[in-house]
Amino acid sequence: MRITKGDPLMNVLDAIGETPLVRFDRLAPPGSATLYAKWEALNPGGSVKDRPARHLVQEAKRLGLLKPHGVIVEATSGNFGIALAMIGAVLGHRVVVVVDPKLPPAHRRVMEAYGAELVEVTQPDESGGYFRPRMETANRLAMEIDGAFRPDQHFSLMNAAAHYQETGPEILAQTDGRLDYLVVAVSTAGQLRGLSEYFRQHSPGTRVVGVDAVGSGVFGGARHAYLQSGIGLAWPPSNLDLDLVDLMYKVEDRDAFATCRQLARCEGLLAGSSSGAVAFVGLHLSQQADPDTRIVCVLSDTGQRYLETVYDDDWVAERGLDVSVSPAELRDRAARLTPLPRQSVVDSVRSAEPFTPSYAPTTTAVLNKAATQRMAPDSLPLAVV
Repeated sequence: MRITKGDPLMNVLDAIGETPLVRFDRLAPPGSATLYAKWEALNPGGSVKDRPARHLVQEAKRLGLLKPHGVIVEATSGNFGIALAMIGAVLGHRVVVVVDPKLPPAHRRVMEAYGAELVEVTQPDESGGYFRPRMETANRLAMEIDGAFRPDQHFSLMNAAAHYQETGPEILAQTDGRLDYLVVAVSTAGQLRGLSEYFRQHSPGTRVVGVDAVGSGVFGGARHAYLQSGIGLAWPPSNLDLDLVDLMYKVEDRDAFATCRQLARCEGLLAGSSSGAVAFVGLHLSQQADPDTRIVCVLSDTGQRYLETVYDDDWVAERGLDVSVSPAELRDRAARLTPLPRQSVVDSVRSAEPFTPSYAPTTTAVLNKAATQRMAPDSLPLAVV
């Protein structure tokens, strides 16, 4: 819903989207390309996840998959659960969120403040992770709870459709139809898939850049524990389409966290750790490109929920990370970053064993069919630019 300045909103969900594009250039050296942040922290739930959460719930209600007073059940590691909890509060739906011990305390408190019920899995799987136990528990609860609906964000194309229909047109309009690079974090790959589909169709000259964490398995390679939140998975997600991604990078925890701190101190942007990784890649690209190049970095969430982690000196020191760098030192680190070799990523992703849940909600197939129609080339008019 497009809101004109001064119009009253029907409810807080109408405030989702239309987030600003904010120039940030104090970190980059003189003569660099122009950097912009798509500042998703200004969504009412504090993150970009408000968009797919609202989209999935709206479509589920439209298709009759979520009945009045039905129960929303989802497995999430943070922001998507917050978005669903907020939406459930507004629309009168009970929300059950399956989480694990890695959930940051601030995320937990926000979900509970909105009235969500948290179910915590405590037993990791054979790899030491919690994703599979979370998924299996959410699927079981969805079968046991009468009137339950599973958004199933990790396997839903409607996740991508939200960004194809909303975020993409916003960014293209805000850049007057001229954008050279779009830098996006990858986890479920819904954001990356939807934006890359949109720009491939409506602005094919825009290069889409995917950003993952070192240790994640989204783009293949060695997998190990990492500290960044809202980025990465243990395997390539079903929404991932490498044919639509032009460049791929992996960012170390220390560089993501150091960038978060410099964004706050130099630009006044208090962002989460995945946003630090995205901005670090943007800083790298800005030093490689011509001054008239335009780069948009999608900064996914607010840093207020990471004050006890990313922005806490003791927490960072206990984990052996050196994040006390100057802007000049950060620029030098970013300049040395290199993209992942495309063919090795393609080969690794193709050979990776996909995650296959023991049960897939039947509603996901219905939503995926609708999402495919939403992202067809003729389904959405070009953004007015």
